[in-house]
Amino acid sequence: MAQSIARGAALLALLVLAAYFPAFSAGFVWDDGVYITGNETLRSWSGLADIWFRPGATREYYPLVFTTFWVEHQLFGAKPWIYHATNVIGHAGSACILWRICCALRLPGAWLAAAVFALHPVHVESVAWAVERKNVLSCAFALIATHQWLRFLDHRRRWHVSMAAVAFTAAMLSKPAVAPLPVVLLLVAWWRAGRVERAVTVASIPMFAVALALGALHYFLEQGNLASTLLVVDAQPVEQALAAGRAAWFYAGKLLFPYPLVTHYARWDVMSAPVVHGAVLAATIALPIVLWSLRDRIGRGPFVAVASYLALLAPASGLVSFAYLRFAQVADHLQYVPSIALTTGFVAVVARHRPPSARRWIATIVLAVLGLLTHRQARLYESNARLFEHNVRHEPAAWGAHDQLGGEALKVRDFAAAERHYASSLRMLPTNDVALANLGIALAGLGRDAEARDAFARALERQPHQHALRVNLATVLERQGDLSGAAAEYELVLSRDARSIAALNNLALLRERAGRLDEALELLRRAESIRPGVPAIEENLRRIQSARTPR
Repeated sequence: MAQSIARGAALLALLVLAAYFPAFSAGFVWDDGVYITGNETLRSWSGLADIWFRPGATREYYPLVFTTFWVEHQLFGAKPWIYHATNVIGHAGSACILWRICCALRLPGAWLAAAVFALHPVHVESVAWAVERKNVLSCAFALIATHQWLRFLDHRRRWHVSMAAVAFTAAMLSKPAVAPLPVVLLLVAWWRAGRVERAVTVASIPMFAVALALGALHYFLEQGNLASTLLVVDAQPVEQALAAGRAAWFYAGKLLFPYPLVTHYARWDVMSAPVVHGAVLAATIALPIVLWSLRDRIGRGPFVAVASYLALLAPASGLVSFAYLRFAQVADHLQYVPSIALTTGFVAVVARHRPPSARRWIATIVLAVLGLLTHRQARLYESNARLFEHNVRHEPAAWGAHDQLGGEALKVRDFAAAERHYASSLRMLPTNDVALANLGIALAGLGRDAEARDAFARALERQPHQHALRVNLATVLERQGDLSGAAAEYELVLSRDARSIAALNNLALLRERAGRLDEALELLRRAESIRPGVPAIEENLRRIQSARTPR
């Protein structure tokens, strides 16, 4: 028995390593910089304390995730391969735990269900993207909690329910989207016994308390993130409900036909066809009701699978606002944990109604196709440019992908490409102030100063306290010969942010051009005291001091 378990687990791990091999050479993409490479909390012991005890020190309060990043950064620095390797290993571990859970539930095709989860390309976004450690870690702990819960149901020992509660707390500290897990655990108890005993309900109370407390904390902090986000796409409750109904079917469709898979899907305008989307929402609500009514004929399993899927999907369905919704109402990484319910249920149904010989052939073909698709998808994470070029090719209406490619173009000073992508983004989302500001930079780089000035001015009307924008506007004014206007903009920046190095340096150069060398030196010395060692500041200081020195 032990040897059989070891062989099964080893095979799952090898399949994961083979499928995700390209991820080991992947780079950092998108907001990996905010979470890892540019995250100051990863650099010191005080940062580790901040991760746990100062909410807001990190982009999101996922202390267990950032603790793993902290350990990796301390040991290896910002080498991408280690972060990707940890994700891949964690994903393989989750697949192995899922297999043991399916065995404990006596589900047909237990190993195959785990293998499908392990190799499904829809999960590449969660595994090959370093930041999605939160998915991998929360899933692993949620599965451990589920396994311990099943042992509690079998043996009724407090130790097992205590371990389940501890593991669930760890899952919540990794990503609170797993908050509905206690509901799923009660559904599983009902599925096995046909009822939920009082002792079982009492045993679940600590997990419900953890879900409520940490879920409320995360909701409070997330609303703060939304308030500080430059771009928020408002949606009314009706629109959110319609989108949530469509999302449930979208994710199920991607499980059955995982192509194309992209990082940013286009936002849905559900209000353009409210009757159709209302019917979709009604079907989403009706499905578990129908399965419940048929439980005596087809068994309790289908209802439990669908109800668990919908419950686990609820936090990410868009019914409650969170920051990612400004890009799209759906994303592959949002169904990493919920998909397990549908995957295991579907595989169990197929395995129950197919002879063993047919099962082997079907399993071999399915796993081969999934593995190849995953290997191909993982290669996209080589770089940010490759990832979002693929995105725009398959989903050209995704404004967030155009923003990313515009940023990549600015890095290499390809201002024409940057202008094209930011203009595309603004056509799709005219309220995208970030794209408008970056469009100004691209236009300035192309020498189209009048258009750049207009872009910066319009962006500042919406975001008057974005000092970098005002510095950019001042730079364009200076190039157009409006030196007094440029100086006024720099002075306005410094009145609001006295530590703006760019404003201090640029204003000093204007003072130099006006022959006011003492004022220029004073500004540059202030800049040097704020940030010593900036080559441009040091060079300007030497030149102006030399000009003041009598020969």
